[in-house]
Amino acid sequence: MVLDDNEKHLHALADAIQTLGSACARVLYRIEEDADPKLFASVRGLFMDLQLQDRAFTSDYKKHYAEIARILRAMISENGGPYVLIIWTDNAQHVDDLGTYLETLFIELPYTRPVAILPLSKTDYIDVSSGLPTGRNIGIEVAALLAKDPGVNALVQWETDVLEASSRVTADLSRLARFFADPKESRVAVLLRRLATEAVGTKNIRSDYRAAVHTALVPLLQDHLQAPLPGVDPSAAWDTALEQTPDLLPKLNSKQVSELNASLHWIRPTKDYEVLPDAWGSVSKLDSSLNWADFGLVDQDDYIANVLCKNIKGTSQSTKVEVVQIRVGAACDYAQKATGPVPLAVAVLVDARTDNKVHELFPNSTAWVSPMMSIAKERDVQIFVDPRFVRVRGHAQLRELNVLGRVREQLLMELVASIAQHGARPGIVRFTQK
Repeated sequence: MVLDDNEKHLHALADAIQTLGSACARVLYRIEEDADPKLFASVRGLFMDLQLQDRAFTSDYKKHYAEIARILRAMISENGGPYVLIIWTDNAQHVDDLGTYLETLFIELPYTRPVAILPLSKTDYIDVSSGLPTGRNIGIEVAALLAKDPGVNALVQWETDVLEASSRVTADLSRLARFFADPKESRVAVLLRRLATEAVGTKNIRSDYRAAVHTALVPLLQDHLQAPLPGVDPSAAWDTALEQTPDLLPKLNSKQVSELNASLHWIRPTKDYEVLPDAWGSVSKLDSSLNWADFGLVDQDDYIANVLCKNIKGTSQSTKVEVVQIRVGAACDYAQKATGPVPLAVAVLVDARTDNKVHELFPNSTAWVSPMMSIAKERDVQIFVDPRFVRVRGHAQLRELNVLGRVREQLLMELVASIAQHGARPGIVRFTQK
């Protein structure tokens, strides 16, 4: 993305980037009106002038630094991913000073921190008077900037591979649609309907068309990712990134373990991502309708004492916990969209131990416990579930629940399998010779 207050420079720089085959958004800076933050959602390289407000000679650049900080705060999304910030200036010292000025912002909002802040001179790429390109390849410079961090470079390469693979899936489907005699304006839609129906069944497709199409197309995308185009070697970036890492990696501390597990297995609701109460794997607070007597218990304290403490080593009535419920059900989530009861597993969020060890089940326990995860700021927990404690609610009642987050599919499938396996365990009378 190029952000510039000079329209000639804006188009000249963006055109130079686009000639390399890269998409480049161009935003004309206006002091009285910010651009739409959506334009910055997936930015990987952000080019902007050091002096956006005015170009008068000055020895105090703090107002320019402050404006750049304001733009980053307003435009960079927490879900946007890594990016490189390139500042147009002929004085590299200003970029060093800018980095120092922005440190307060980066500490407050870590996701705004770029992989690197680097100076480039406009005059190396365009004639600042006419706006015409000078011939120097800006793409080589950008590639060199990304290569400074091989890990980020590999991630960006993977993102590019996914985009290319999805483009090939789209092309494949467009070609395939031509073989059908459906009206031209609906051939692709009819093909998608055919694929989705075969993927999930006629009875299930109406419940969620988008998910049904994804079920059909994701395997095609995966295949294209695993089989790159002839002559393309997508492994180079990965080789460069991983070959320089040691075979014996440093030991993770408990906080790092919690954060890694959370990134793999937990979704935190944000202003940009809402977790619905009836979403598969949603974790919500207990509602007042729960009657412990239905489970043969007196109250929550009875559950903690006679269920949790008898399954997890070292727990007691004083262990810090929160009893919640998890939306579970059959492996096929379409089955759960049918009219009728929705299963909820009673669960416990057990706070992390103070000795940096994880909670473990007793050897004979049939319960399930998750890895340690950071489900909120300064809150590391493990999720405990006894498979016997599953209740059902109607869809209308689910909508009133207070959601804390969502367990991602991989961990959820392990939990669902544990619940199913518990109910299906065969029991036989067996004699053995002693």
